[in-house]
Amino acid sequence: MAAQFSSASGSRGHSFSAVALCAWTLLFLLPPPASGFQQDDGTPFQLRHEHVNGEHHVQKRRAPELATCSGQEYNTTLKRCCEGSIVSIPSSLSKASVADITRYAWCCSSSSYDIRTSLCCGGSLRPDIVSKAERSHYRCCGTDAIDVRTAKCCSGAGRPLHKVPAAEAQCCGGEVFRNKTQSCCGTAPFNTEAELCCQGVIVPGGGIKTHMCCGAVSYALADIEAHNMLCCDGQVYENAVDAKCCGVTTYYPFEGQGCCRGELYDRSQDLCCQGRDLRSGIPETEFECCAYGVISRQSDRMCCDRTIVRGRLETGHACCGRESYKRDAQVCCGPSGKKEVLFGHNCQTAMTERNQHPDPNLIFLWKK
Repeated sequence: MAAQFSSASGSRGHSFSAVALCAWTLLFLLPPPASGFQQDDGTPFQLRHEHVNGEHHVQKRRAPELATCSGQEYNTTLKRCCEGSIVSIPSSLSKASVADITRYAWCCSSSSYDIRTSLCCGGSLRPDIVSKAERSHYRCCGTDAIDVRTAKCCSGAGRPLHKVPAAEAQCCGGEVFRNKTQSCCGTAPFNTEAELCCQGVIVPGGGIKTHMCCGAVSYALADIEAHNMLCCDGQVYENAVDAKCCGVTTYYPFEGQGCCRGELYDRSQDLCCQGRDLRSGIPETEFECCAYGVISRQSDRMCCDRTIVRGRLETGHACCGRESYKRDAQVCCGPSGKKEVLFGHNCQTAMTERNQHPDPNLIFLWKK
């Protein structure tokens, strides 16, 4: 072989033959590239060739597609790890790309399914929906899958729509009703044009446009004026002219009666403040309330914004916020919450005069 590479120069021939020999030796010693193989179960692996100390070694290396599930290796392009078990991907994805398998092969409990054609409802697999196009019309309802075009999910169970348009369908208990003409009373639908729901009971005889409830019964709106009807805490009264309710009973204020905390009282003997504070022995004819305070009608006091102040309406006083003033010599000026009493007969003149006299002693005298 050396003779084939010789040249006119002997030294050059020896050098070239040495280079060629090294090249052939290096080519033989270099390991081949890693090769891809599959085991009998389809699990991918690679062979890695290495030369260590002049010896040729072949090692098995796990392929990038491998993962572990409960300590066992599996091929992610063929299997899925679902609840600790290795299961096969759906047949619909057997020829799919790795990207599609990753995107569409999901777990449902201990099974794998194609999310484009099946649903996992409450851990139960509902497979083989008609097509990928039909999949968008299906929803889970409990552990079932329903077509929302023909059913409504009510209390975890699919209920047929029958003739109710899907856009108008509502649930009432376990039934479907049409919300344009019906409503829900407890757990049962009712016709709002001919019935009422009174205290959870469906009452026939008239709908919400013509009738109203009084307790568990209904009466016509037209009868309220025609028969002077009054509903008091679920009790209907007829011919209740000028009457008012006090709990379940009626009373007539012009007869000297009053209502305090839902009970009747005699206004000539007692006084009720804030509708719930009954002052026994203080006749309403002689006293009046100011918040929770009491003012004698014979005193020179009045109530301004829940505050007892000096003055009486009968003596020409009026309220200005929480103050009182004499209407014949003073005016109440300013916005709500910032009112003030000034001397004068109109606010513009009074405020101009006040601003021209900044002496606080003079202002004090004015207000006095």
